[in-house]
Amino acid sequence: MPRPEKPIAPDAPFGTFALRLRALRRGAGNPTYRAMAARVGHAFSVSTLAGAASGATMPSLDLTLAYAEACRGDRQYWTEQWFIARGADRLWPDEPWAATPPDPAQAVDAAAYVALLRELRLWAGSPSLHSLARLTGHARSSLGDTCAPHRTTVPSHDLVSALVRGCLRYACRSRPWLRKPTEGPPDRWIAGIEAAWLRTRHRLKLREAVQPVPAVRRYEAEAARDAVRPPAAPDPLAARRLPEAGTGATAGATAEATGRLTAEAPPPVPVPASAGSGRSRHRSALPTNLPPEVHELATALRELFDVLDVSTRRFAMRQQYDASSVSRYLAGSRIPPEHFVHALLREAAENGRPVAAEVTHHLLALRADALRIVNPQTHRLQVLEKELERARRDRLALEEHARLTELRLQATLDRLEALRRQAGSSTPDEGFAA
Repeated sequence: MPRPEKPIAPDAPFGTFALRLRALRRGAGNPTYRAMAARVGHAFSVSTLAGAASGATMPSLDLTLAYAEACRGDRQYWTEQWFIARGADRLWPDEPWAATPPDPAQAVDAAAYVALLRELRLWAGSPSLHSLARLTGHARSSLGDTCAPHRTTVPSHDLVSALVRGCLRYACRSRPWLRKPTEGPPDRWIAGIEAAWLRTRHRLKLREAVQPVPAVRRYEAEAARDAVRPPAAPDPLAARRLPEAGTGATAGATAEATGRLTAEAPPPVPVPASAGSGRSRHRSALPTNLPPEVHELATALRELFDVLDVSTRRFAMRQQYDASSVSRYLAGSRIPPEHFVHALLREAAENGRPVAAEVTHHLLALRADALRIVNPQTHRLQVLEKELERARRDRLALEEHARLTELRLQATLDRLEALRRQAGSSTPDEGFAA
């Protein structure tokens, strides 16, 4: 039976946090501090664990997580509570870090992206789901599921936009000093940060869409494409490589193995990209002086190209491109045409990884932004050409609609005339005929 703890002083600076730690301990069955120290492998002493819930000082994050682990608490939840308690007395205008929200570009996968959304909510002052629902117009359950700790997929476009806007509006209302005077009106500041979160979301969705497939599926797709091509020429270096692969092999065995290689010539099984494909490793890095839009486009095209597991020369032969042009497109030195992007998407679909329409629109939008920066005249010309093509399609659709309407009207008039004749009318109505 553990002895009762000393009461928390009314003026304790961190009394609220200490009360929550003590409530966690009571919920775990009120274990002794000696038992708690044993549960965490004696990483902290009994007196240190007891001092964490005294309220006199703020325990470190490691001590808080050890206390929570000893009481079967959730590490993610208590990490967030520790940051809230530590930040409660730090969010002041003289703290420069508090004016900067989390950077979404740090996310490398969906789990990290969702964790940054939770960090954004903490940074904004931990607004309740009810407050976010009033600010965004979305349901509380949807907003809560967007940044739930168990989520492993990227949230939808609308929910990410709503959550980011809601957190930033809540932060601006509670702490108006967050924005610098040079950042413009609140709406412009919020729109810029929201656009950064959505760009990262599109990048992660593109990465999800082009995840490498197992080697067997890629081998089957490769064999299906190469079925109509003539077999590859025998490798003249096969006889030299075989003695290196196995010491002690006789000359007869080497010749026999070489004959089997030249006779059968089976294609090698591709190595999965997740295991370390050499395509992206041996390609040179992107230049540092590229505009951000061009750099983002080239990075996205490289991620899509790496999943194909083919060389630029072989891809150029399949899609009837010049190999040097393909290299320039992937290096960011030249903006590719739209049909090149569609060729990459076609190749990915044939390789067993079809890309969603949302990712396709994102890639084409990246290309348009890059072209607008590099060659504004060509971008404007292409925009006008698309508008002209859209107008031409609309005109043809309207003409077809008018033609069908006229045919239906004529058919209706013919049926009415036939009914009049059956009714014994000798002359049609003059007004109707007119």
